[in-house]
Amino acid sequence: MSDDMENFSNELDSIIDNLSKLEFSKKEEASHQLLESSARLTSLSNQLCNGTN
Repeated sequence: MSDDMENFSNELDSIIDNLSKLEFSKKEEASHQLLESSARLTSLSNQLCNGTN
């Protein structure tokens, strides 16, 4: 489980880094990135809860 938590943490750090670099003047692009990031976090969270990879 610790590997899963580490993967989740690394992915979260990557997403936060990517989001911090977004240019929010490009609303459509920023919105798409937020939706993608949300989907990735949801998927990772579900994997952690289910104990699967």
